[in-house]
Order: sequence, then C-alpha cells, then structure tokens
Amino acid sequence: MAAKGIRVENFSLDYGVHRATDRAAAALQLNPDTPVHRLDRVRGWEGQPVLYSRSWFHPRLRLTGSEDFSRPLYDVLESATGVVAENAREDFSAAAAGAALAKRLAVKPGTPLLLRCHTVRDARNRPIEYAEVHYVSSRFTLSLDLRREQP
Repeated sequence: MAAKGIRVENFSLDYGVHRATDRAAAALQLNPDTPVHRLDRVRGWEGQPVLYSRSWFHPRLRLTGSEDFSRPLYDVLESATGVVAENAREDFSAAAAGAALAKRLAVKPGTPLLLRCHTVRDARNRPIEYAEVHYVSSRFTLSLDLRREQP
C-alpha cells in the first residue's frame, strides 16, 4: 500500500495465544484446538477502517508474544523468526458482516464484504500463517491482471 502512496493505519491490534479453529488447524497442518499465536487487526486509511484480519501462526515459528505487529507482517515474521514467506494460496469469496464484525468495521450488519482466506508457506512449502481477512467492499478494490501463457 505504501508503494501506492496509501498510509495504512492500525485501528486496533490484539495479539495472544488462542486455540486454532478447525479451518486454521487444517491449513497449518495441526491438530484441532492446538494453541497458536493469533493476531487480530483492524486496518484502514483516510480515517476509515477497511479490513479486519485474523491470522494464526504455526507454533514452529516460536513467536514470543513480544513482536511489534504495528510493522509490516512479513517483515516482523522474518526479523523475529528468520522464516521468509515464500508463497501463498489465496481464496476469495463474498460474506456479510455480522453484528460484531460490522461494529469493528463501522458498517451496518449485513453489509457485503470480500473475504480473503490465505495460507502462507515458507521456502520448504511448510505453512506458517493462515489468515481470514474481511474487506469492506465499498472501500476496497481488488484488481487482477491476467495474462495468457504461450504454449
């Protein structure tokens, strides 16, 4: 976002150890209910919240709880753990804001949101992060450039 001239603001940040959800555990290849570090953030720009993200991190990273997640996420992970994010699988779908999420994002319940679920892997193709990110669709645009591969 900085490269596009957008100054991202953190509206809230909560970081602690929680049980992995079934989806997070599956993505991270862990047993369900495994305790993992989880990061919840509301971020945005121009004084408006744009996204709510919830990230679960694989225990192999050995996070301590003292990491400064006000900085760019993958810079923090690399400096704290030495692990580099190499690739990711992204899945996009539509979602509606429930009451709690609507309050966090300053929208009405039922507001359409873009949901991005992703699993990030290291150079050895091991999962390091699973995240669910809800975007306020009226405040965010997703653009893709596609190119046909030549045979």
